[in-house]
Amino acid sequence: LIGAIGALWWTSASTYASPFLLAIASGGFIYIAAADLLPELQKHKSNAGPFAKVLSFVLGLGLVAVLALVLS
Repeated sequence: LIGAIGALWWTSASTYASPFLLAIASGGFIYIAAADLLPELQKHKSNAGPFAKVLSFVLGLGLVAVLALVLS
């Protein structure tokens, strides 16, 4: 909460800092998702190999990146 308030104050003080703060925040969320999802995918046995699971995760990240470029 303190960090969010500080980020809002800082971005209102400087409009140039907003893209950098968003990049840091999104990187943190992607790290959390990868750290939580990938070990869970390895626990469950399925017909798809680990390569297919990681490939689908990377394709999902790529889709988000493409949508971000198209919609911005």
